[in-house]
Amino acid sequence: MVSNKSGNYHLYQFSNSALAFALMLFWMVFLWDFGGSIEQFGFALGLMMLAQSITSYFVGNYSDKFGRKIFLIISGFILTGVIFAYTLISSLIELYILQIINGITSSVQATMEPAF
Repeated sequence: MVSNKSGNYHLYQFSNSALAFALMLFWMVFLWDFGGSIEQFGFALGLMMLAQSITSYFVGNYSDKFGRKIFLIISGFILTGVIFAYTLISSLIELYILQIINGITSSVQATMEPAF
């Protein structure tokens, strides 16, 4: 029998995977609307991953000092704003900037959610 905590964790992992897949499809369609290529999609994704990698180290250190809850709340609101902002952008540079912000806020959440 699976405990409730384990079931919640698997549901959480499934929903995050489904969201990541949906966002990938969205980004691909969005880039093609700008006349972008798969290289630009890879560059946008690479920027996000680079921002996540750099941020995760610092987030872990600061969360120990200031607490995890406040970081999760703030990053959740910022990420919500980023997702809404995707509908307003009109250039690839704006997409790249949003990808970097998305990477930073995603790193905060990915680092702190399991610990919280």
